[in-house]
Amino acid sequence: MIIVYFRSVLVVYIKSNKRKLQAQGTKKKIFDVAHQKFREKGFNNVTIEEIAESAEISVGSLYHHFKNKYELLIAWHARLDELYCNYFDKLTTSPDSKDKNTLEIIKEMMLYMNETCIYYGAEYIGVVYSYMLSNPDFAKIMTDRRRTYFKIMTNLMKEGQKKGEIRKDIPVKQLVTDITIISRGCLTDWAIESSPDDMRTHTTSVLGCYLRGIASSAADEQ
Repeated sequence: MIIVYFRSVLVVYIKSNKRKLQAQGTKKKIFDVAHQKFREKGFNNVTIEEIAESAEISVGSLYHHFKNKYELLIAWHARLDELYCNYFDKLTTSPDSKDKNTLEIIKEMMLYMNETCIYYGAEYIGVVYSYMLSNPDFAKIMTDRRRTYFKIMTNLMKEGQKKGEIRKDIPVKQLVTDITIISRGCLTDWAIESSPDDMRTHTTSVLGCYLRGIASSAADEQ
């Protein structure tokens, strides 16, 4: 009896786990298909029906995972953080990372983050910021200090101060806030102007000015 019982429990667990994996796979497929459509046609020009058709699922199945297109924006921030985390690990474990100071790593991280954000185009950036302004819940998610983005930047600023590379007269929280404002400003300006420059070119100058300003050597000169 005991063997039969555990066998039945195991079967239920396997089936449950299989359904969970299938659901995760379907959700990822919807996300990937939707964002490819957004990139090709623009967020406002893509319908739920188109996404479902391209993902080869029913509209009802899509709504089971995402209530509307805007929930795909919420999922987008999680994908961004995943990419940021992977790039940060790559950046800080590469053979030449030991030759870079913290400010150089911060610069590379910020450039990568902005380049990643614009992958889906200027219109998508506009939709994200517009939704942040109109939906307080979404804004809270995007600005939550527990996000991977904020954790990475906070740790880098702390590390820079610890090594004596970043000014200690500015609180870490303020440093992270400042560089986030710069990042958003560069993204918004690039989108508004439909800049022909790539994001790295568009961001490097203003980011460089800020990083020179927070370098410990800048405090010594004052």
